Amino acid sequence: MKKEDPQEMRKQDAAKYVGCSVRSLENYTKQGRVGVRYERSKTRPVALYSRAELDRLKAELDSTLYAPAVTSGEEEKRGFIVKRESAPDLALVLSRLFEAMQEQAGKEREPSILELAQMPLLKLKEAQRYSNLSRAELLAAIEAEELKATKGGGEWKIRREALEEFIRKNF
Repeated sequence: MKKEDPQEMRKQDAAKYVGCSVRSLENYTKQGRVGVRYERSKTRPVALYSRAELDRLKAELDSTLYAPAVTSGEEEKRGFIVKRESAPDLALVLSRLFEAMQEQAGKEREPSILELAQMPLLKLKEAQRYSNLSRAELLAAIEAEELKATKGGGEWKIRREALEEFIRKNF
């Protein structure tokens, strides 16, 4: 006699069905990738997952663009290796994502280290980034007059040459 598959599954059974850990299933739920319904029980609510949504999640997870870097020995013995479509150029995707995030945030991008090396005056945050010293270290050096800086417009301004000289002397 064949047992009928349930339309709803508890968390542990659902995770096993999808092929992931219970924690991963909880994370997918938090991300909104799969819905959950809670049913009252004697001591606490029980999470129930719809089979249709689990099938959709399973298909989504199986259609990932990235194949594993190393295939298991078992797959090699059987003579099949999962072939995936080639992923888009990662650098291109990341640069487009970064540009979109900057446009959305409406902020200017931070100057690179090379750009900072060409700037004659650095704000305290830029000096931190350029020198890899903490804010506290830079402020302590300014207070001890080991590092020349001026305060203009409510911000510390440090000459790049003075910062480089301070680093040569002390580090």
